[in-house]
Amino acid sequence: MARIVAGRLIRAAPLLALLSLISFAILHLAPGDPAALLYGVDATSQDLVQVRAHWGLDRPLPIQYLNWLAHVVQGDLGRSLVDGRPVAEIIGERLTATLALALAALVLAVVAGVGLGVAAATHAGSALDRLLTLLATLSYSIPSFWLGLLLLLLFAVQLRWLPSGGLTSTTRPSSVADALAHLILPTVVLSLPLLAQFLRYTRAGFLEVLQQEYMRTARAKGLGEGAVLLRHALRNAAIPLITLGGLSLPQLLSGSAVVETVFAWPGLGRLLVEAAFQRNYSVLMGDILLVGGLVVLGSLVADVCYALADPRIRTGSS
Repeated sequence: MARIVAGRLIRAAPLLALLSLISFAILHLAPGDPAALLYGVDATSQDLVQVRAHWGLDRPLPIQYLNWLAHVVQGDLGRSLVDGRPVAEIIGERLTATLALALAALVLAVVAGVGLGVAAATHAGSALDRLLTLLATLSYSIPSFWLGLLLLLLFAVQLRWLPSGGLTSTTRPSSVADALAHLILPTVVLSLPLLAQFLRYTRAGFLEVLQQEYMRTARAKGLGEGAVLLRHALRNAAIPLITLGGLSLPQLLSGSAVVETVFAWPGLGRLLVEAAFQRNYSVLMGDILLVGGLVVLGSLVADVCYALADPRIRTGSS
C-alpha cells in the first residue's frame, strides 16, 4: 500500500508542475492587459507602466513563471492583483463552499445512481430498465447551465419553494435548514451527469456479475435475493465504481464553475470565473493549482480504495 501511495505522489509533482507551466503560459498569452482592466480607462500610460512594474508584469514570461514557482515552493501563492490580499486567504474563504457542494453532489450521485442501476439491472429488458436508461442519457446530455436556469425559474421564481442562490439567506438568521435549502438545487444540477454514469456503470457491472456461476451457487444455498445482491453482486460490481468515484472529482470541480455561477454559489468555480474576467493571474494560478492538487488527491484515494477492494493490486499479481 505504501508503495502505491509513494509512486502516485512521486508522479504527481511533475504533473502539477507541467499543469502550472501550461496554465501560466495560456493565461499570460491570452489577449487583455490586467493593468488596463483593473485600473480603468482613466489610467495614464505612466500609471499602467507603474502598475505592471509593481506586479512584475513587465518582466519576461519565463522570469515571471520562475518567480511565481519559487514563491509557491515556499508556500506563498502571491497576492491578488485586485485588492492585494493573499491568494491563499481568498481561496481558503471559497474552499469550504466548493467542497460542501462537491461532497453533496457525489453522495447523491452514488446513492441514487447505484440504487437505480441495481433496479435497472435486476429488471433488464423491462419498461423500467428502458426508462432509467433513457433518463440517464438525458441527465448526461442536458447542459448544466440550462437545467440550472430551468430549475431556478420553476422552484425559486414560480413555486417559491427554494431560494434562488447564494450560500445562505441575507434577510433572516442563518440555520442548518436554510443552508440545506440553498444546497438542494446546485447539488441536483451538479450531480446529474455523474449520477447517470454511476447508473450505467452499475447496471453494466450487475448484468455481468449476475451471469456468474457463484451467483447461481449462492442462490442454490438458499440465500435470499437481497443477501445475494448485497453480499455477492454489489461487492464484485463495486470495484469499477470505486475508480469512477475517485475520477469523478475533476468532473465535479469543472462543472462547479458553471453551477456556482448560475446559483451565485461562493466557491472556487465562481472565483475562477471572476478572476478570469479580471485577468487576476495570481488568483487564477492559485485556483488552478489547488484544483489540480484535489484531482490528484482524488485519484490517489481511488487507487488506495481499489487496492483495498482487490488484493491482487496490493500483491502485484494479475
